[in-house]
Amino acid sequence: MTKFIILLSILIYESNNIIYFPIYLVKYNNKVIQIGIYEILAEKYLEYMDENNVLDVNKLNDPLIYKFVSSKMLIKLRLKPDESEEVEKMEELDSEEETKEEEEETRTFN
Repeated sequence: MTKFIILLSILIYESNNIIYFPIYLVKYNNKVIQIGIYEILAEKYLEYMDENNVLDVNKLNDPLIYKFVSSKMLIKLRLKPDESEEVEKMEELDSEEETKEEEEETRTFN
């Protein structure tokens, strides 16, 4: 899984009423490079927030990726997550799911 960061500092292009959210690729050396932006109309800003007032990237349209960015570049420069970290995350998720299932079973029997 490639790491991307959407910086939540908001850049507003005032004459066009557009808000920009820069997108950064986390590189193999833990440095970042801006690779594109998301843009939304300023008056629709709240529509893109979740219940915690955090930007919900699932509500955004496709990002504008800079022309110099290629698939080959992303694969070459990306930070590859440590497999052991990924396994630990999966085990945590499995454990959480099992706990929820056990709690549900306990509720149904009481």
